[in-house]
Amino acid sequence: MTDECWQDAVRTLAGQIDPAHRRLLEAVANEISLNIKALDTLMDRYCRETCPSCGNPCCDGREVFYNRADLLYLLGTGKPVPPGQTRRTPGEACRYLTSGGCLLPRDERPYVCVWFLCEPQMGLFQAEKPATQRQVINTLLDTRSYRLGLESLHDKSGCRLKEVHSTGSECPCTEK
Repeated sequence: MTDECWQDAVRTLAGQIDPAHRRLLEAVANEISLNIKALDTLMDRYCRETCPSCGNPCCDGREVFYNRADLLYLLGTGKPVPPGQTRRTPGEACRYLTSGGCLLPRDERPYVCVWFLCEPQMGLFQAEKPATQRQVINTLLDTRSYRLGLESLHDKSGCRLKEVHSTGSECPCTEK
């Protein structure tokens, strides 16, 4: 997806946010932000312990894109929306991945980048105390519910925006 098309999709989505729902959108997005930050220390530790020696980084997954819930979250928090989708063309590596890790703060990444645990990280997670495991799982489940709430809130406003993560040649900002 071109950066121009991406920015057009973001503007279209932002324009479709019902002003009557704005405060609720902001409150839900704030809860998601708090949840992501609650996982930050643990996820940073897992990444420090596993990513430098990884020959196949999950961040390089060719199918990882921002979706509509990710953008609604960013728009609700007022966080900057990245200048472009994770990839300009299908099969391309993530534009935000560098040899030093992701350029984006964890709470500005696509959500799949926030919750995904690779095999080595899953091993670290399984070695955590059961209370820590439950806390992480509950945080992720709560966040998922909040994200579904963002989608539902947006759907109630009558949005007909095509999926924002589309990488086809057409702009996803064309209304159905």
